Amino acid sequence: MDGYEALANAIVLQAAEDYRLLARLRARNPHSERIAALLEQTGEFFLSRWYGALTAVDGAMLLRRLENECKYRKKGVRH
Repeated sequence: MDGYEALANAIVLQAAEDYRLLARLRARNPHSERIAALLEQTGEFFLSRWYGALTAVDGAMLLRRLENECKYRKKGVRH
């Protein structure tokens, strides 16, 4: 893996971690418009051209998996 590929992977991984964090914050603060907006913006990243330039991983599929993961964690279920 070259440096550019490592950087691209790090950007995608950080976005996924940011999404998870924001989903947890949103669950704790359901009336926060700021957190809701940040969560939406982070989710939109996975559907963007920029994301597509960074990786071949399907962004819509990854976003669905993150949403499901966060939904299950909210209910206290882990897989």
